[in-house]
Amino acid sequence: DRNTMLMYRQITNGTRYNRASSYFWIKDAYLNVLNRTLYQPSGDFVHELGSISFTDNKLKVTGKAYVPGILIDNSNDVSVKLMVYSNDSVYKSIDASLSIDQDQISFEALADLDLFVDGRYTFKIALEYKYPYSIHNNEFEVNTSDYPERLVIGNTNYGFIESNGRMTMVVKSSDVNNILIRKSLEDLKINEDNLDLSGFAFFDAYNFDVPDNIHYQLIIESQQNSDLRFTYDLTTAEREINMFDGYIYKYIKYLNDTGTIDLNALPIGDYIFRIKISNGELSRSFVLSSIDEQYANIQGTLSGGNNYRLATQELYDYRFELTISKESIDYSLINKPSRRTSTISFYGLDFDEATPKMLFDTLSGYIRFTSYDQDVVAGYRLLITNIYDGSSYEYPFTNQQCLIDFDSIHDSQYKMNYGCIDTGEGVDVSQLPVGIYRLSLILSNGDYYDIQQMSHYIEDIATASYDGKQYHLFTDIYQKIYLEIKEEE
Repeated sequence: DRNTMLMYRQITNGTRYNRASSYFWIKDAYLNVLNRTLYQPSGDFVHELGSISFTDNKLKVTGKAYVPGILIDNSNDVSVKLMVYSNDSVYKSIDASLSIDQDQISFEALADLDLFVDGRYTFKIALEYKYPYSIHNNEFEVNTSDYPERLVIGNTNYGFIESNGRMTMVVKSSDVNNILIRKSLEDLKINEDNLDLSGFAFFDAYNFDVPDNIHYQLIIESQQNSDLRFTYDLTTAEREINMFDGYIYKYIKYLNDTGTIDLNALPIGDYIFRIKISNGELSRSFVLSSIDEQYANIQGTLSGGNNYRLATQELYDYRFELTISKESIDYSLINKPSRRTSTISFYGLDFDEATPKMLFDTLSGYIRFTSYDQDVVAGYRLLITNIYDGSSYEYPFTNQQCLIDFDSIHDSQYKMNYGCIDTGEGVDVSQLPVGIYRLSLILSNGDYYDIQQMSHYIEDIATASYDGKQYHLFTDIYQKIYLEIKEEE
């Protein structure tokens, strides 16, 4: 026939056979066009979200997704997938089971919750037809405010929130042995004899929405005696914070009624503050601290006659330390280029065998963030203060150049080689009356001035007896050094 003769002429004339112009290719293309014409869409993409729920440790999403007019003769010709996104990237793709009625498609997608690690997830439903209807593939975002209540499986919480107008599933593990406390101090002041404070604190990944279950307490805890503590109930108030993690943080503020924390009730000693949070049966506490410079040093006198000093300690994450004493040391004289404490070190501390002289082994004290002025005599003094009657005694030391080149060792821009101290033949404490004394070091050089209580890692440092008295060097719970002098029994 004519087509055969045409193909023969192309071959014999040396031209390449082009199947696209053959009769059979035209016939196939015609059939495809015929099929497309047979199932032409009769409407726009239809998508309906049915429900979202937690079922048998699975996330279940149901709904409809189809293009009207495209009849499905074989279920293999179409698929619906639940697309899971994390940080706007595809995390998982899960095939849904389908129910097909001519052109209408209902789906049910089940995602094992074990698939999800801690994080945030969004979802889409993807409708995918096979060729030749793939040009009608489409998707829609799973977005509704009608999502299920939070589900807890073991230590893992699964919940939904609305974030930037999108439904987001938050997965978060919570370990009761490792609870994160979020906290902020809003105000703390001493008003005449009373301590007033307010702030907020809550457990991360726990609801704070039932005020009757939430309680706060202030615990003033002695640094010398761990069994000595004073507990004050605080008021729980509303202060809502949205952490965008699916949890409700609403009743998270604590404050005390003015006049309820009278510092006259505290005996002489050193104290720290703890805030205890109770939410149902779960309780935790934290040490109150602040980097705000307004709390660096607050001094005054109580109506009961004792003096107080409230300060923050940089060595312990700027925790508050309250001292109640008879001491009258003026800490306002402290003048440093930084809040960082001066560095005091020594290899050992003991008593002389023959007399109650305190012997420091290689004592040194380094001023911070400033260089020593070698033209100015450094004023280094040991300050021994009776915590009960306020009497104080100073012992001058001699500042000298260190045998070790600390400038090179620390590669410091500040001169440190003059931080060593000559303590002479020791500090004779035989004339001190009976009592308990605080040991501090005064460091001054030019405009630099600091008073720093000494510390040591050994709890029971040294003991000596001399002329009917016993001398005992020891540290408290937080390694601060004290000297106790008492009559021998």
